[in-house]
Amino acid sequence: MDRGYKHSLWDHHPNAKLIPNEEMFLQKVKYVHQNPVRAALVERAEDYRWSSARWWAGKPSDDEPLVIDKDKILWRSRK
Repeated sequence: MDRGYKHSLWDHHPNAKLIPNEEMFLQKVKYVHQNPVRAALVERAEDYRWSSARWWAGKPSDDEPLVIDKDKILWRSRK
């Protein structure tokens, strides 16, 4: 089924794009976090229950459904 999407996260898609660096990766993370906002599900990305936006902001909720070990990411551009 053709949904008219221009890009895909999956490498089998003909329009898949590599994410060449951390800056681009973080741009994509921020973009994905805004999807519930753009869909008018919430006013702020952090308010969407199934978003990792709270973890990236360093403010996870007490009953967080998603756990991210972002402190274990080996960033190349940060010391």
